[in-house]
Amino acid sequence: MSAENRLILICAALWITTKVVLLSFVPFETNVTAGVMLNLFFIVLIGVYTIRKKVKETPKEMAHALDDIKSVVKATAKYVLWAIVLLFAFNQFIAKPTLDKRIENIKAEISAQYDDEAKYQELLLTNPPIGEMDREEAKAQALQGFDMYTKWYVQLTLALLGLMAAAIIYSILVSILWRNLMT
Repeated sequence: MSAENRLILICAALWITTKVVLLSFVPFETNVTAGVMLNLFFIVLIGVYTIRKKVKETPKEMAHALDDIKSVVKATAKYVLWAIVLLFAFNQFIAKPTLDKRIENIKAEISAQYDDEAKYQELLLTNPPIGEMDREEAKAQALQGFDMYTKWYVQLTLALLGLMAAAIIYSILVSILWRNLMT
């Protein structure tokens, strides 16, 4: 196994371990924020390691910016795939009770907004099209919309898109900055 792949696996293991440990000690929102920040840090770390290795191995006259970017994207994409697989395992097996409880609490808050007259009137002020529907119909539509975003495949798809976008952007930045500033 190459050093790059070992780094990717170590970063993925550190990320999931941190998420599991934080689940016991901090609110869920903090766990999500910490997980995202740690993922972004690991993407940059893997990118820097990859470009540093590439610059050392490739003679200056043979270096090409697109090859550098491709190498970094390839390495960060491997990390993103590992992170997504581990995120699925975390959400479905480790944090499932916490997530289910959180979803039920949010559903109760949504229902309370429609059941309480003062909150409903406030909701009508911020979202006038709701007034055109029956209150129960609007409540059912709000709950259905929320349910859609709590599906595991929607969450993983959004996480994959976000992490891959970050990985590509950071790969381009790291490659360009490293070649221009460090050599």
